[in-house]
Amino acid sequence: ADAGLSEFLALDPALLRGDWAALPGLVGYALVHSPLDVLHVAFNAYLLFVFGPEVETLYPKKRFLKFLLVVVLAGAAVHLLLSWAAPRDFGSAVVGGSGIVSAVIAVNAAVYPDRVLNLILLQVRMIRFFQVLLVLDILGFLAVAAHRGGMVAVDVHLAGAAVGWTWAG
Repeated sequence: ADAGLSEFLALDPALLRGDWAALPGLVGYALVHSPLDVLHVAFNAYLLFVFGPEVETLYPKKRFLKFLLVVVLAGAAVHLLLSWAAPRDFGSAVVGGSGIVSAVIAVNAAVYPDRVLNLILLQVRMIRFFQVLLVLDILGFLAVAAHRGGMVAVDVHLAGAAVGWTWAG
């Protein structure tokens, strides 16, 4: 996506200060990504391609769209809450659909925990794959909270994972 479009659709905590121009970011952030991180976008696209259709089969048509909307709004709510509570650590704008990816992986793990994934050189159960991703996101979250974090919106990832797991409930 063009950098201007990414900035326009970013989830910007300025919304909490009454900057209504940031309103499109409540949902739009999940539709764009940083144009600088092609590998991250490709990995997200691949994971969504692999795990998304199963979730769409479980929750067809409007239920799937509702699921996606809840995931995106939960990610926005968590990020805005954290940006208000800890602006130094979570106060920057975010973009990307990684929360959706986390959610579809969580649904797959909750519904099909014993499904075996063939990951090039090893086989792993779906639940273990999800747990590894979850631990990595938790560690990333703790790193951000300790002022040592990077540019990944791990808070949105964790919100997506929580919604996905709960939705499959």
